Amino acid sequence: MRRLTSADNGTTITVEPGETIELRLAQLGGTGYLWSVASSSNVVVVDDHLETGEEPQPPGDAATRVFRVRLSRPGRGHLRLVRSRPWETTGQGDAHFQIDLA
Repeated sequence: MRRLTSADNGTTITVEPGETIELRLAQLGGTGYLWSVASSSNVVVVDDHLETGEEPQPPGDAATRVFRVRLSRPGRGHLRLVRSRPWETTGQGDAHFQIDLA
């Protein structure tokens, strides 16, 4: 499984049919900013979880949001994620991540 980070933002990734891509993005829970899918085209999220490490973490500590995605059918796809506060309605957030899959 190929792993991507914030350094891969804005890139086009060539994938094999059925290949799953893992996105690993930093998230600070104490700020209220959480990563979520803003839009997608021909991309399905097959897993979405938070990794906090081996040791118990205090509430609000740094963590890594992990998304596993793949194309829902052959062709090209686009995924855009936003880090925002769920209770704020503007949806602009403080960070964005997007990739194209081909």
